[in-house]
Amino acid sequence: MKVFNLFLKLLLDYRVSILSYVLIFVAIFALLTFGTTAESGEVSLYEPKIAVFNHDDSLLSRHLTDYLSKRNIYVDIEEDATAIEDAIFEDRLDYAIVIPKGFEDSFGKSGNYANLRTFANYDDGVNQVMDTQIEFYLSVWDSFRIAYGGTVPTAEAESTLAQVDEIMDREVEGSELVSENGNQAVIVANFFRLLNYILIALGFQTIGRGVAVIEQPNLKRRDLVSGYPERKRTWGLFTAVYIVMASLWVILALALFLIAGFSALRDQSVIWMIISSLTHVLALSAFIMLLIQIFSTQSSSTFLGTLVSLATAFGTGIFVPREIVWQPLQTVFSFMPTYWDVSNQFILEGTVSLSADLGEIWRNIGIMLLMGMLFFSLTLILRRVREKEAS
Repeated sequence: MKVFNLFLKLLLDYRVSILSYVLIFVAIFALLTFGTTAESGEVSLYEPKIAVFNHDDSLLSRHLTDYLSKRNIYVDIEEDATAIEDAIFEDRLDYAIVIPKGFEDSFGKSGNYANLRTFANYDDGVNQVMDTQIEFYLSVWDSFRIAYGGTVPTAEAESTLAQVDEIMDREVEGSELVSENGNQAVIVANFFRLLNYILIALGFQTIGRGVAVIEQPNLKRRDLVSGYPERKRTWGLFTAVYIVMASLWVILALALFLIAGFSALRDQSVIWMIISSLTHVLALSAFIMLLIQIFSTQSSSTFLGTLVSLATAFGTGIFVPREIVWQPLQTVFSFMPTYWDVSNQFILEGTVSLSADLGEIWRNIGIMLLMGMLFFSLTLILRRVREKEAS
């Protein structure tokens, strides 16, 4: 417990820095949350700007085009991939759909449910709105198709589409479209994504600097000469690191639920967000510990805290949409646990069927755990090598 107690005493010297980081982060997040939360229970419905390119020109494809055009803002734009992507980036267009030739004839045949090409938005919320419209429409049509034995008779096509219209035109009150828990889930996911950034910066400022001090050659040599074994130093250090990082996470998580409301915990997706975020803290602690073993000075801790936190925030999609992050850069940052936790938060924020997404969520959690064990093992090996070199 000697190293453990010394580590905690060192953190008292950094209490002003820690408190400043925490208060600034919580204040900024509270302002962002309350600034974007509607005061009433009503939901303001956003009409996406869309373009539809219909190459099939069949009864179904024309009806689908009309359906989408009436429920959204139709934009006339050249059918060119580069032009469409530029328009989406410049916010002149939100979403584009290409209906290929043979769409109606191939629909539902040989496992081909819907052969559509889409140009998605950087905003997952807009994508969910459009995907839901398309999938709901096609699922209604597919129900009639199946009821007719696999193909809607030509004589019945127009009357069937009229029934599709009747079903699709049923309105739902805006206040019922998004529940309170649904809104809270978005708040929680945003918080945990931003929390990853602050924990990286805080981790290097706290445990990084603490480890750098304790690992100073003179201090380490004094402990060993006094009979305090290296094994105890190592485990005391690791224990302190994990407890401090977990404590910071708990404090910030409590601040989150004071802002968003503890009723958010009734949402199962929020529980999985918590599990994923806590797993990330464990893996991140091991990652920071490994880097500090390699760059073991207080100045390097400060430098790494700034560099790694900012680079990770941009490379994993915390500060910018992943769709505009260079793919090779995403591949590089996928070797950090933060990438996988951010992926989980995005999935859970917009999940429609949690049971369907749990496999991917579990996979990402498993990857973070494996990374944590790898970083932990590499740190132990590095310490052992250096111990042998020093003896």
